[in-house]
Amino acid sequence: SIPDSLRNDEALQQYFRGFTGGNVVIDGDVALDIPKLEKKVARREALCAKLEHAINVLTIKKETPMHKTKMCGGDKVESVPAYIEELDQLNKDISEEIDRIATLKEERGLEASADPEAVVAALATTEDLTGPAGGEDTKIEESTQEGKDSESPRDDEEEKSKRKSSVSERLSSKLSSILAGDDDGKARAAAFVTFKDLASTNLARQAVHSSEPWEFVPAEPPNPQFVNWKNVGKGNHTRKMGQLISLFLTTLLCVFWTIPVSFIASLSNVEALTEIFPFLLEPVMKYDWFANLLAQLAPLILTVFISLLPHILLVFVKLECLVEIESMQHPSLFSKLAFFTLIQTFFISTISGSLWSSIEDIINDPISGVALVAEALPAQAGYFIQLILVQNLLAIGLELLRISPVVQNMVRKIAIKLMGFNLTEKERSSTFMGIRSLSDPLEYYFGRELGAKTILLMMVLYVYSCMAPITSYFTLLVFLVVTVSFRNQFIYVYPIANDSGGKLWINFTKLSIISMIIAEVILLAVVLLKEGYIAGILLVPLIIYSIIFDRYFRERHYLVTAFLPAGDSVEADFEHQREGITYEWLSDQYQQQALKVKAKYPSNFKDVAPAGWVDPNEEGSTVELPPGGEKDEAEFRGEEKADNEETMKNTATPGSEEGQAEFRGE
Repeated sequence: SIPDSLRNDEALQQYFRGFTGGNVVIDGDVALDIPKLEKKVARREALCAKLEHAINVLTIKKETPMHKTKMCGGDKVESVPAYIEELDQLNKDISEEIDRIATLKEERGLEASADPEAVVAALATTEDLTGPAGGEDTKIEESTQEGKDSESPRDDEEEKSKRKSSVSERLSSKLSSILAGDDDGKARAAAFVTFKDLASTNLARQAVHSSEPWEFVPAEPPNPQFVNWKNVGKGNHTRKMGQLISLFLTTLLCVFWTIPVSFIASLSNVEALTEIFPFLLEPVMKYDWFANLLAQLAPLILTVFISLLPHILLVFVKLECLVEIESMQHPSLFSKLAFFTLIQTFFISTISGSLWSSIEDIINDPISGVALVAEALPAQAGYFIQLILVQNLLAIGLELLRISPVVQNMVRKIAIKLMGFNLTEKERSSTFMGIRSLSDPLEYYFGRELGAKTILLMMVLYVYSCMAPITSYFTLLVFLVVTVSFRNQFIYVYPIANDSGGKLWINFTKLSIISMIIAEVILLAVVLLKEGYIAGILLVPLIIYSIIFDRYFRERHYLVTAFLPAGDSVEADFEHQREGITYEWLSDQYQQQALKVKAKYPSNFKDVAPAGWVDPNEEGSTVELPPGGEKDEAEFRGEEKADNEETMKNTATPGSEEGQAEFRGE
């Protein structure tokens, strides 16, 4: 969290300008609590979608759309004029609220600029300066300037005091309403700062900005479109508690997940399956193909069962109060899913047959669990070959055929046809009720796929490359097929919006080394159980060297990947200067979405707009009023009733003289 004294844009920018020693700050946006404004903006988005469809019905189908004012009962009204009236009012309310918040932020900046030295000294004092954003009276310690030549220093102090008092008086009434919860605008304990060059960015990210351990902690932000604004500004205690709860629930799920996974894994043994279900014995003895089908049943069911796991773990990830929008791409989900897959799919399924009978021995002697795994693993090579083939090759076949998107697109076409949302190309290609079209594919979630499939594939390769070398050929086949197939999908199908810049690769590297060490320990246990003591002794240095290698990498190598080195940053900045590349376009990119657009109308609103209407998002564009438009405007606004249904169908533009003045901003 940032100190109270820096919870306004001007003070924050002043601090970082002083910190970097130059005018390198493009923007500094302190996050605000604006729940009421965000609700209004969400209502406007939904209303724009309704109005856009209503205009399409009017202009394309030549029908007058109607709707009821209430879900149960209510009057039936014409949709277009009713929606326009409601949208006008929402735009007006949102615009006024944004202006009020902007004025409040500006006055907070004036408060900070009244004594800029105090901003820099804020982190050096024992008590934080409490600004108006924190909800308390301003307490600014006057800094003494020894040796400063001035004819009347007392007059300067009085002038400064008057200026601060004037600003404080203007803020007092507004702050009281904000703190009482009546208005939006209270500053949160977090902000986004944008710099003009990479060197200043990395300097600010790696610096310690406060003597308090968890205050003013810098972090790399997600891309602007992936910021989870509801979690921005939450305190360290809240986030740490969320992480603990998430870890506890994940551990609890891992324990109880053993029961269904153990049962499914036991199905791979046809003899054990016939003992559980005696009625299967006769068809197994009579038909060989049926016995082979049952042998493939366990990997198939386990694959389907595992596919539900990411969705459950994603719920736990959301408890961590992450600043980035939680998705199947997030590194936190990847880590949980990878460890879960290794523990459950690899180890638990391996010893499922003897787990319950040996669980008491494992509790009394945990080392015996390693021996139990070592005894069971060599016989499970065939099972894991089946599992990786079914899990990967079956998924590749479905992926290349795009079966799921094709089915979704068919269902979507039926839905939009039944509900009439197929009037324009935009309606036919946009996502409808959460169902995507083929022209709007979902991003490929690397976190889910790496955690659920690739990590298991690597673990199987590490463990069985020595005990069952034939496994290596099957893993090679899977890797080749996956590489060729997804190269085509990434080039021609999937968008690149969720590219994490290699963050998942770092996590994958760490887990891969851990998997390698675990595989070496299991191999040592297997060799010792086979009484290969000399080979076991020779394996010990390999394990020790692998652990040292992991520790060596964690000391500096991962740190270098977390930050761009200073030399590379300076070199990149010089290169950008030569090429004329700047970062000014990043200004206001990290401003909250609800504060960006004051007025919004559907893309087809020009079809019914009054004469002279200017699109607020396309300045300078106007719409001419067609002949007879004045009469049609009155009809749309409900000021004059149409004589018959034909007249209503021919109406073209809404608005009255007052409405036109509203649209022009007069």
